[in-house]
Amino acid sequence: MQSASSRTSGPSLVPTGWMLGVDWSVCDGRGWCVELLPELLVQDRWGYPLAQSDADRAAAARDGAPGTGRPAREIPVPDHLAPHARRAVETCPRLALRLRRAS
Repeated sequence: MQSASSRTSGPSLVPTGWMLGVDWSVCDGRGWCVELLPELLVQDRWGYPLAQSDADRAAAARDGAPGTGRPAREIPVPDHLAPHARRAVETCPRLALRLRRAS
């Protein structure tokens, strides 16, 4: 029987390094961040940013899947996308984004 570590190959699917936070009370859904981080973010039907994983859960909710929950308050950002996330934070016209080191 193979161990779990021998079955996995390639890079880890769990992003680490940085967390991107969205202040939902300030964001007005202009979409700058989605354009700068299409690898991580998608827009909902009103233009607000969602993590790709939240978009998948939202689609499951539309299909009737239970327990889909609310969108993430913080979105994991891999190190190689940190420069793009910084640019999204710096260019957000509503200052609704923040980037912090993951603990």
